[in-house]
Amino acid sequence: MKKHIVCIASFFKGNEFFEECYEHDWQVTLVTRESLLDEAWAWTSLSDVKFVREDATAEDYIRAVTNLAGTQKIEKIVGIDEFDVLTAAKARDHLQIEGMSSSFALRFRDKLRMRRMAWDAKIPCPEFTGVFYRKDI
Repeated sequence: MKKHIVCIASFFKGNEFFEECYEHDWQVTLVTRESLLDEAWAWTSLSDVKFVREDATAEDYIRAVTNLAGTQKIEKIVGIDEFDVLTAAKARDHLQIEGMSSSFALRFRDKLRMRRMAWDAKIPCPEFTGVFYRKDI
């Protein structure tokens, strides 16, 4: 039986990834915005496509994935775009699926946190100057 991967894509991208998953015998489900359904997705690599409204929130994507999990076992959930990484992590947290947690995924969206982690790891980086108090600038 094929393993099942759900890919969240709020933008049109990821075809090479879908094809690679398909070549490695994964069942690939795409969850994307309704307005993107007419794009040139790698249709032959996709087992199923679910869509959310154009103004969908992370919770809408999580609901779509959760509904899918009620009928099909899901082994992996991935975000295709940088903006989808946190949504995919929240869906994994919600369904208790192995992978990067939402708290860890935040590190990839929060540039100040990334800088702080680099600094703590002794990786040279410019000192941060907040632009909150004018006299500090």
